[in-house]
Amino acid sequence: MTTKSANMKKTMTTTNDELDYAYHLEEIALFKILPRLPIKSIMRFRLVCKHWRKVITNDFLFITKQANHGIHSSSNQSAFMYQNRDDSLSVISFEDHNRYRLSPSFPPSPRPYSKLLYAGSCNGLVFGFNSFEWIFVGNPITHLIDFVDNFHNNDYLSIHGVALAVEPPNAGPNLKRFKLIRPVHNSNKMTFNVYCSAKKKWHDSNAHVEMDSKIFSWRSHSPHNVYVKGKVHWFNDKFMVWFNVREDVAGTIPLPAKTGGITGASVGISDGELSYCNITIDSKLNVWLRRGEWERLYEVSLDTIIIDNWDVIAPDTAKPMNCGTDFLRDHLVSTMSYEGGDMLMMSMVMEREKRVFGFNSKTRELKELSAPDLMQSCTSAWPYKAIILSTQIGRSKEK
Repeated sequence: MTTKSANMKKTMTTTNDELDYAYHLEEIALFKILPRLPIKSIMRFRLVCKHWRKVITNDFLFITKQANHGIHSSSNQSAFMYQNRDDSLSVISFEDHNRYRLSPSFPPSPRPYSKLLYAGSCNGLVFGFNSFEWIFVGNPITHLIDFVDNFHNNDYLSIHGVALAVEPPNAGPNLKRFKLIRPVHNSNKMTFNVYCSAKKKWHDSNAHVEMDSKIFSWRSHSPHNVYVKGKVHWFNDKFMVWFNVREDVAGTIPLPAKTGGITGASVGISDGELSYCNITIDSKLNVWLRRGEWERLYEVSLDTIIIDNWDVIAPDTAKPMNCGTDFLRDHLVSTMSYEGGDMLMMSMVMEREKRVFGFNSKTRELKELSAPDLMQSCTSAWPYKAIILSTQIGRSKEK
């Protein structure tokens, strides 16, 4: 072999080693580093190359790592969603007030006055309704949306109680699958219609709950349902109805014992368990957690919160706010706890504005989380966990 050929072979070998090393670094970046970044940064990295885009949007391992990291990351959890007066949806980060917007384009509606109703969120997905015709399921971060035909397009009450069930990221690789569950009121029992995205059709469940439907009504100013540990839970003033999505069975559970008249209540998730919050007429804020049985975690006086944080509740403005305990108690729209800790979110109306506050039950600290200039058109606010779990769902509406 000539000296020239030997040098050429050496050069080629070195080049191949460098390529292997570069590829190794690329895989480390994809599966070790990128899942730990904020959602906004991850979405930008999709533009690096087709391979990165494919991994970020379709690889089960990557999405699982990112979602699991997001569940344990306060930065990814610290967000809430609200509905604008123009029916679009926005997500705002607590830390930097960055806003993401979900503006789905619905198919033409035969009804002259078609109204969008936002219903809730589940494991990174949101869902809502376009009048009676369509139910949408989407991700405000990835702008991916699916549309589902409404099964009972003349039943407003049944569409009001529809629930979204999306398995957490560690449940398996079937990321395209979600279910919609609709409770149906009959004369003496409640039955359920189920939509499965894998089959793209509705079917009637065999499960039912014996009850007088007249005693069950949806609360109009709080989350109507929550999905936790394989079950959807609906609640009213007396009890909760649950439907097990995995086993196709249903039942009821009582609410925690009342400690007085209740002016507001909400159901949610805290530390992976079903939670229930209420505000009583004597200005007490109660937080309950269900671990087999109901356990009251906190009982906090609203008077204490207001006195300790008066500068937060009523900021120094040219026009003083006359809002004592009674005003705040009567204007609390809902109380919501969310996955990951003891922070409780409260939305209230002040000076014709919607504002969202976070309350830490341990430190008794109340902090305004919303950006008032962005919330002027808000009609309702909800907790939201920003993850890219749903990137495979639906058709893209990317901006």
